[in-house]
Amino acid sequence: MTINHRGYECAVTEGIDCANIVNLRGVLGVADADVEPILVGWVAGLHASDCVLDLRETTYIDGFGAGLITLVSGLAAERGITMKVIVGWGQVKRKLERLGLKAILDIDDRDP
Repeated sequence: MTINHRGYECAVTEGIDCANIVNLRGVLGVADADVEPILVGWVAGLHASDCVLDLRETTYIDGFGAGLITLVSGLAAERGITMKVIVGWGQVKRKLERLGLKAILDIDDRDP
């Protein structure tokens, strides 16, 4: 499933399926706060033991975006679901490292 929002391809449209992989493309910031209930709904609807949030094509996140990723990962953990976050090598990886989230999130930093 790919998330599409405001032309940046970064939010899910309503009626998403419950695939265990989400590819987030573009920008994830405070202006995209309406993405939160969609991602939370994705995790709530999962029927798998693991899932992947693929951020390799996400070009920018701010503090809100990093917090949202942490929130969704925590919700998955509460449900017994292991979440892997794939970040690639760009700004997203640096942001998560600077915020110390590598210790909290299961981050895979493979090339896009």
